[in-house]
Amino acid sequence: MAEVVKLRQQNPPEISGPKLPPNVNQKRAEEAARLLLGQFRDVNAHDKEIFLRAVIVVFMGYPEAVISAVVHPRTGLAARLKWCPSSTAEIVEACEAVMEPIYQRAKVEHETRLRLAAPPEAKMTPEEMEAQKRRVDGLLKRTVEHLKAGLNPRDVDRKQRREAQETLARYRAEASAPPAAPSVFELDPDNWDA
Repeated sequence: MAEVVKLRQQNPPEISGPKLPPNVNQKRAEEAARLLLGQFRDVNAHDKEIFLRAVIVVFMGYPEAVISAVVHPRTGLAARLKWCPSSTAEIVEACEAVMEPIYQRAKVEHETRLRLAAPPEAKMTPEEMEAQKRRVDGLLKRTVEHLKAGLNPRDVDRKQRREAQETLARYRAEASAPPAAPSVFELDPDNWDA
């Protein structure tokens, strides 16, 4: 359970990952806090109003199913504890215990969605993998050289494309030009007298 709490704190599921039920609103959290604390004979908090507000804030971080389970008179905290919780930490632990199966179910559903959405993996032969590795290594090496030289890789690509187009145009022009007079080295000495 502790690792689930740590995971939730580091990577909140509401932002990315598994879809969780929505948390309760403030009005429902207030009702639930009063219901929970009202089930105990005496709330031994230094400041009862601050403790009540803290419990409300805790409840606002959980969905309705969790809050209902924690405040239920027969199965919730009041059924397990003889005295009112001394801190919100006990309430958070109870909420996380109820929330754990919900986290697990959401995680499984999320992983299933990811597996179904992932494209099928293409099988590569060892030769293809080696060729791809050489291509990637070559690209990385050229990119590092360009970065060391202070060039932007996009500018280098444009420059290389422009140079290739100029070379191609030059070759086309040479191929379409009429043949030039033969040079001295191309002449056949046997036919000089002819």
